Amino acid sequence: MSRTLVCYGDSNTFGMMPCACPAQNHRWPVGQRWPDLLQQHLGDAWHVIAEGLPGRTTVYDDPRGEWLNGRRTLRPVLASHTPVALLILMLGTNDLKVIFDVDAATIAANVGTLIDDVRRFAVGPALQTPQILVLSPIPINEVAIPDNASAGGDAKSRALAGHLEAICAQQQVAFLDLAPLGHVQDDGEHLDLATHARIARAVADKVQSITCTEDARAAQPLA
Repeated sequence: MSRTLVCYGDSNTFGMMPCACPAQNHRWPVGQRWPDLLQQHLGDAWHVIAEGLPGRTTVYDDPRGEWLNGRRTLRPVLASHTPVALLILMLGTNDLKVIFDVDAATIAANVGTLIDDVRRFAVGPALQTPQILVLSPIPINEVAIPDNASAGGDAKSRALAGHLEAICAQQQVAFLDLAPLGHVQDDGEHLDLATHARIARAVADKVQSITCTEDARAAQPLA
């Protein structure tokens, strides 16, 4: 029986193509986005569900609508896929926008808030907490983003991994920094197919490591 894995993220989980006109909503085809490739790597042991939404934040209401607030939609998304054995969180890029005016430490703390929320939802197997893996997004290139929407975001996006790693250590959840795996393309935010492929391979290796460790722990006899 396969276990359910939910990838909860923004446009780079959705599979948005690099484009000078993001409103056109160009998307890589099914089978080429990193969650789809992750499914191929993990095989039948896992059922991978992609829950990517362009513009999704960690905890902020976007002027375009509160439905872009990742905290508001996290519980119904997870509840609709219960039981969730593993949740992958990749958020933070949209928090870099000028309208939110927050630093990297705050964005990482927001991810910590989502982790706290998940622990209260009881959406894992046997009503337990799912395992959680936090991915630190690939840094942006603010110069290429239209209308200076993320001015000042370059430095914050590069600093985010360190803060997220610290939050994950504190919360005792798994962490993976995606920055070494590629870079954003012409629009300053989105990923090419080669980067999607590298992310999928790295995440698959991490998932297998996490679950092997957990399965071994569960198999140990009680003292």
